[in-house]
Amino acid sequence: ATSDPVAILCMPNGTVTPLHFRPLSRDRRRARRRASSVPGWQMEGNMHTLGYFSATVCVGSPPLKFDLIVDTGSSLTALPCADCTQCGDHRHGSVSRARFDEASSSTAEAIGCSRPPSGMLSCHGCDGGRCGYSVSYTEGSSIRGHLVYDSFSFGSADGGERRVRASFGCQTYESGLFQSQVADGITGLSQSQRYGPTLFDYLRAA
Repeated sequence: ATSDPVAILCMPNGTVTPLHFRPLSRDRRRARRRASSVPGWQMEGNMHTLGYFSATVCVGSPPLKFDLIVDTGSSLTALPCADCTQCGDHRHGSVSRARFDEASSSTAEAIGCSRPPSGMLSCHGCDGGRCGYSVSYTEGSSIRGHLVYDSFSFGSADGGERRVRASFGCQTYESGLFQSQVADGITGLSQSQRYGPTLFDYLRAA
């Protein structure tokens, strides 16, 4: 028997994802020293055992914690919806079956079929009036669902919290490695805007 979906709260004071933008320096050694002295977006995972690196991201109000693969070859940020019956357990640490519930987040907003995010030419189908998406990855796995706007929480250098509103995918279907992987979802950082701005684009514009 499978366990019920869980909601892991992102607590204040240090557990939201710390993020810092650093200017590119011509002196790479000095840049590395500066980078190592300031806490940044910390990644977990292992290329040899898991095949990816991931980062904890906090989404919604109240913010919930999700483990997302950091992928430079794709552009969509996506994680499992509460009503997804075809999503994996995604067991990492003591957590399994983490799900995003739009109805439980006071800042969530479904994206309509007629108004896809900026840069996205058209929705990939219409899911009950919501803008649909579908992605197939090169290793054979796939995901699909609908797009949502909500707030992502990040830690700031002064110990405070920075919130960024961004669009992302709420998955109702996963297949292949996407269903069996440990991480809950993915955040794509490529320059493509096939599904609208990336999470990094929203952060940079904030």
